[in-house]
Amino acid sequence: MKLPSDQPGFTELVALVILVACAVTLFVTSPRAGDFWVNDAPRHAMDGLFYRDFFADLPLRNPQRYAMDYYLRTPALTILFYPPVFAVVEAVFYAVFGISPWTAQFTVAVFTLFAALGAYRLVRLWWEAPFAAAACILFLGAPEVALWGRQVMLELPCMAFLF
Repeated sequence: MKLPSDQPGFTELVALVILVACAVTLFVTSPRAGDFWVNDAPRHAMDGLFYRDFFADLPLRNPQRYAMDYYLRTPALTILFYPPVFAVVEAVFYAVFGISPWTAQFTVAVFTLFAALGAYRLVRLWWEAPFAAAACILFLGAPEVALWGRQVMLELPCMAFLF
């Protein structure tokens, strides 16, 4: 009789479940009610809102004027300082889940999960699944990863692209 652990892919599935649980834990313990800890966090959240509004309004006649007027109303924008990929993905999340600090943090949590999965795939090139999962748990539990994975910051989205 074969045990479930003998089935091919079972350990991969267990590792995936563990990494999802770790990412969910970071999300659940993060501030999601607008109490941003870092100065840039609300700016990253507002960048996503700008792109959501821009794509909803589609000001094709004068996009520059639209951006300038938007900045005059909400000067917390940093769209010219940071790469737009995170903000555009965040805009999609805002469109699907609504505009809230919860959604902004959820976007980071999804990128955190992708960073963990990318790290898992990378470590899996050299180690067996249980050891790769353990390495990724250590990665997610590292103080800097745990801190920035619980803020609307770009560190974990950048790591997701790196891995």
